[in-house]
Amino acid sequence: MDKTDLKECPICKSETFIKTHFSNKSKNLSTCPTCLAIFQNPRFIESGYGDVNLESNEFLKKKTFYGDLEGGPNPEWIRTFYKNFAVRLKSLCNTQGNAKKKALDIGCAVGMLLEIWGNLEFEPYGIETSRFTAEKAKKHGEVFIGELEQYNPPHQFDVITITSVLEHMAFPLQTIKKMIALLKEGGVLGIEIPVNEIKRIRLQNLFIEDINLPEGHIFFFNRLNIQKMLSYLEGVNIYVDYFGIISNKECRHAFVRESVLNKFLIKTVISILDLVPFTEKMLGLEFFARIIIKKPTSSSRQRFLSNTEGPINVSL
Repeated sequence: MDKTDLKECPICKSETFIKTHFSNKSKNLSTCPTCLAIFQNPRFIESGYGDVNLESNEFLKKKTFYGDLEGGPNPEWIRTFYKNFAVRLKSLCNTQGNAKKKALDIGCAVGMLLEIWGNLEFEPYGIETSRFTAEKAKKHGEVFIGELEQYNPPHQFDVITITSVLEHMAFPLQTIKKMIALLKEGGVLGIEIPVNEIKRIRLQNLFIEDINLPEGHIFFFNRLNIQKMLSYLEGVNIYVDYFGIISNKECRHAFVRESVLNKFLIKTVISILDLVPFTEKMLGLEFFARIIIKKPTSSSRQRFLSNTEGPINVSL
C-alpha cells in the first residue's frame, strides 16, 4: 500500500487546507476551507485494487450492485431503478445526427447499465478497471479495461453515466471535465454519488472507537461541497437532486424520490439524520446525490434544463 501526501487541494488547487485526524486506525482527512472539499490526506493507494476478483471477495459479493454475477442476489428492483434513470437521461439528450446514439458507463462493473442502454437502443460502451468484471460486462457492450484518463475513443457520446464511482476518483472535478469533453453537444452526463457519509461516521466515533471510512472512498461529498465543486464548471446546464435508500439483507428500496417528497421535507429528513448518531446505521439508510449535466447545443447555450423534476435546482 502506497501513501501520498497532497500539497494542494485536488478541486481548487488551494495550498491551504486543514488536516483532520479521523481515528487511530482510519485514514486521515483534510478539509479545504476554499471549496469545502473533504478528502483523504495522506492518500493511501491500494495496489492491485482494479484487479479485484469478485468471486473471491466476500465484501464485494455481499453488495447488492455486484449481485449481478450468475446466481447472485441482485433484486429486480435495482434494474428498474437504474433503467428509470437511464430513461430520464435519454429524454434529456437532444444530440444531432441520424447515427445510432452511443452511451458510455464509467465503472461499468459487470455491465448492468450497458445492458440497459442496449435495451434502450443505444450503442453501449463501458470503462472498468477490474479485468474480471470487465470480461463479464463485454457480453453487453464494448468495454475498455483501464482508467478514464487512459481512454481516448475515436468518437463522442450522447450519454455518459457514472454511478458510485466519483468518490473513488483522485481528482473528481477533472474527471467531470473529462466526461463533459467526451459528450456531444446536446449530450447528457448522469452522476450518482453518496452524500453525508462523513457526518454520520464522525458522530458514531463519539460512541464507537475507530469506525473505518468506507472502502476505497477518497472524497466525501455533501450538499455544500457538491455545489461548490460544480461552480467551477462553465458552459453547461446543471441539475441536482437527492434521494435515499433503505437497505437490509434481502433488498434495497428507494424511499425518497424527487417526485415524492418536496424540497423542504427531504432537506429536513437529511438534516435530522445528520444529528442522530446511529439512526442511519440502524435503519440501513443511505443518501445519494444525482447530478445531471447537459452540454448545450450552440442554439440553446443559455437555456436551463426545462423538463426535469426534483427538489433542488442548481443553475450555474
